[in-house]
Amino acid sequence: MKLLKGDILEYGTFALFFLVPIMYFGNKVYPHITSKTFFFYGFANILFALWLYVISIDKSYRLTKKQFFLFIPLFLYVAWMTISGILAVNPHLAFWSTLGRGTGLLTLYYSTTVSLIVASLVKRNGITYIHSLLKWFLASALIVAISVWFGNEGFHIQSKFFIGSGGGGFMGNSSLAAAYLIFAFFFGGYLLFVKNISTKWKWFISFIMSTIIFSPLFINIYGLIVRGDILGSARGAILGIIVGLGTVVLGYFALSKNKIIKTFSITGIFISLIIFSVGWSQFMKLDTTIHNKFTEVASGTRFLFWGVAQESIDKHPWFGYGPENFMIAFQENFNPKILNDELNHESWNDRAHNIYYDIGVSGGYPAIAFHSIFLLSIFYAFYKIFKKGKISQIQASILYGLIVAYVFQNLFVFDSTLSIMIFFTLAGLAYGIDSYNKEEKNIKDKKNDRLKKIEINQPVTIFIGGVLAVLCIISLME
Repeated sequence: MKLLKGDILEYGTFALFFLVPIMYFGNKVYPHITSKTFFFYGFANILFALWLYVISIDKSYRLTKKQFFLFIPLFLYVAWMTISGILAVNPHLAFWSTLGRGTGLLTLYYSTTVSLIVASLVKRNGITYIHSLLKWFLASALIVAISVWFGNEGFHIQSKFFIGSGGGGFMGNSSLAAAYLIFAFFFGGYLLFVKNISTKWKWFISFIMSTIIFSPLFINIYGLIVRGDILGSARGAILGIIVGLGTVVLGYFALSKNKIIKTFSITGIFISLIIFSVGWSQFMKLDTTIHNKFTEVASGTRFLFWGVAQESIDKHPWFGYGPENFMIAFQENFNPKILNDELNHESWNDRAHNIYYDIGVSGGYPAIAFHSIFLLSIFYAFYKIFKKGKISQIQASILYGLIVAYVFQNLFVFDSTLSIMIFFTLAGLAYGIDSYNKEEKNIKDKKNDRLKKIEINQPVTIFIGGVLAVLCIISLME
């Protein structure tokens, strides 16, 4: 029975990552995000309760002290945001968020529990679990990408599922869909370099990656044919992918054993950071070429929002206004230039459209520091598992590229329930594999032996996982 419960937990995580992105109840619940948020809360609740029971009866699922030490940066970030939420101008908003966002403290808590569960399963089952989880993730991403193709920026199919989708298909917004699909694109690249994945699977993964990258969000092949416009709608994400791919190249050579190549690559990384710093400085200045170009393509209101955010952080540098309280900070530090008719209209005033401004307004400068440390801890964890030979040089560089792409595109947009959940899960994958020291073949053989003893086969566990998912959906829809 221990194994049965462990399998339910494992297949439960597969179901979670497959179902949450495509969960959309049409016009019954407002809007696309709400459907995903409450389903995520309900499913994560069930998995967390099961996980607590499993670790109480089977120590092989329990995280080690070393792994809990790796989780400290994540815990510190969530703890500080909790303190900021308690002291927030509107604590209820900080905890629950809004129906249209769903990124309050509750999402941070459930994402943390999912991260712990994933780390526990990786620690128990090893790299094979990571590969299986990413396959389920990519299968869901394919459905999302197809929904983007069918949406109002693609084939424009008239269906209740795509009306008001904002170019994002089942995501409801092109920016949110792009942030999610960035993870899928780089996860696909990671799996392409896994030796024990079949050629058929690699062809299928390549198809998924192509469906994503050539969608109306990125390299818009449909737009090129119909309108002669190849640039997709998610411009920030496009830049993020480009920067991420550049990081993959530099990261790959920086991890080389050749000292000369390694030195040149590290030097290239530092030069890139300097170029980015100078470029960002010019980008933020008025009347510079890059500033004016962005204003023409995107919106000049973005800089005004960032100015309001900076003023708000300076007023409350320690604890901010509290998570999800940006709209209050926006009203208190309102800039009347936003009403200028020459600027593009921005109807949503509850986000700064920049991850660090959002975090700063939510929890002050310490929150920005804790979030940065959290990011660096994931870099460090991947470096450690690369040095231990658990992932290859190219796989480590792809994961580095993913993190950089995610952060870079978030300089122009904001987090969602899905992006927070996936990013926290990425941390769980990194922290979990660090303490896995058994050979994959041995653990697989051991698991097969135990399966034979209790006469439970894989189809049965899949059936149980499916029943669990259906019951969860029914309970939430009621």
